[in-house]
Amino acid sequence: SGKLPSSHSLFQRFLSSSRQKNFEAVDKVGSFIQNFKSKSIDQRILLQQLPNILIELSEAAQRDSGPVVNNLLNEISLETTAYPAKFYALAIEVWLNSGHDESVNEARNLLQELLAKDDNISTKDVEEMDCINSAFARTIHAFLEHHGLQNADSSNFPSDFLTEAALLEQQMSDLHTDESISLSPNTTTMNARLALKSMQTQPLEAMSLLGEMIQADDNGNSSLAPNRVSYNTVIHAFSKEGMLKNATDTLLLMLSRNEEKKSEVRPDVISFNSLLNAYSNIKAPDSGKNAERVLDWMEELSQTEGFEVAPDAYSYTAVINAYAKSRSPERAEMILHRLLQRRQEGYNVSPTVVTFTAVLNAISQLSHEDARPARASSVMALMEELHLTGTVDMEPSVVTYNALLNVWKSCRRHPDAPKEVIRILQSMKLKSAHARPNTKTYNIILATLAKANANYVQLAEGLLDEMNNTNDATSKPNSVTYNSFLNVLANSKQESVVLRAFEIFGYMKQNINDGEETALPTTETYNVMMKVASNCMQSGGAACAEEILEELESLYLTNNGE
Repeated sequence: SGKLPSSHSLFQRFLSSSRQKNFEAVDKVGSFIQNFKSKSIDQRILLQQLPNILIELSEAAQRDSGPVVNNLLNEISLETTAYPAKFYALAIEVWLNSGHDESVNEARNLLQELLAKDDNISTKDVEEMDCINSAFARTIHAFLEHHGLQNADSSNFPSDFLTEAALLEQQMSDLHTDESISLSPNTTTMNARLALKSMQTQPLEAMSLLGEMIQADDNGNSSLAPNRVSYNTVIHAFSKEGMLKNATDTLLLMLSRNEEKKSEVRPDVISFNSLLNAYSNIKAPDSGKNAERVLDWMEELSQTEGFEVAPDAYSYTAVINAYAKSRSPERAEMILHRLLQRRQEGYNVSPTVVTFTAVLNAISQLSHEDARPARASSVMALMEELHLTGTVDMEPSVVTYNALLNVWKSCRRHPDAPKEVIRILQSMKLKSAHARPNTKTYNIILATLAKANANYVQLAEGLLDEMNNTNDATSKPNSVTYNSFLNVLANSKQESVVLRAFEIFGYMKQNINDGEETALPTTETYNVMMKVASNCMQSGGAACAEEILEELESLYLTNNGE
């Protein structure tokens, strides 16, 4: 954590940003430091008061309370070589409640500082051991939540986070198995380890830990009894890896132990939603049907067994997405109406913007292209009706309108597609901020124009100008934009567009030298430029396309070190 600026400057800044109700906690910290340094009061007595001061500072939950507590610990360390683990645990809590940008990093630093002090981890004091466990668990969960790793796709985790997670998990495991100290695991610390195993894509190892907890509970060690979080973490770990049988078996294990009176733990909606989410991410012919079976299971358990697992909007939306992935859009629409029927029957569930967007995404998969626009319009009309009548508090977002645009883009042969996407764009410009067009909106429209059997070069130029001239950073062109625009030029089959195409191509390549990463040429860029050459150049097109291909091959060899 290191030395920080003087306590005086920190406290002045802290006082100026704190509300009146927090002054007392800050004053106590200032008085503590003054008395501790002057030794006007016995330091042992002061140290006994410190936990309550740290608790008050934590409850103040101010941004600068973290730096203040570090300064406090630094002042103490000048006078004494060690202080109890409880101080570290409370200091970690202060940082994590502060909302400071560095809160998680500082909490990790304090945890490592704690572990480095042999005096703290060799004690036999039960309270101190509990504090170490608490510091570990709290830091780990904050680490996962801060980086959005608790439920994220592990393939996207930065390697340094995975390394840190492995280190934290190994440290906790080592402490719990070291017979020279009396640091015993408990449910909270085991849940933290389960979360780390899930993050590291180690579901089988997570299941093994859960098995240890169950065995300990059966042997009378209730401090290790798995709770709902334990089971849900393992279910999620299996689900996100697509190991649905294992996930289902874990859910059944929780149910069977409850039924056999071995445990009072029951599944909740999260338990089932983890399964549903997995089915919604699998492109398999039966994923929709299997997801709907889970939905039936939830409704049955909530109605006949009294379990608090009535499906929520997320549950229905996941089933809709599963049917979309399994190319059964008709069933996706039926799930929407099933949700609305449940709401009519008095159940506390309502569709969300995400639910309707999922249905629109499913409609774009309808086998009959000509039927897609009418079905999509019907869904949008229903959504707007529910919103305008106050039945459901929701309004279509830019994501919803983009899904509607995608429906029109999927209708390659529909003569009205170009006209309709422009109409939708104009209506979006009049909507509230969260429904205004973004880069993806324009990209979908340009891709729709590129597929049309007509010359839309002038219209595409106008759209590109809008994007380049806007002050809205969310609507600026990117590589996909320029690739779609180039496709419009290529499909016009007019020689007059060749110069413009190479101008765009040159601009994208210049971005490499300028360090502009949002609009760099891609393999698709080179493919489209070859199409421009072959479609639009009356002479020399083949030779030009060959030069472009050679340039692409050269780039590939350079980037791959060949």
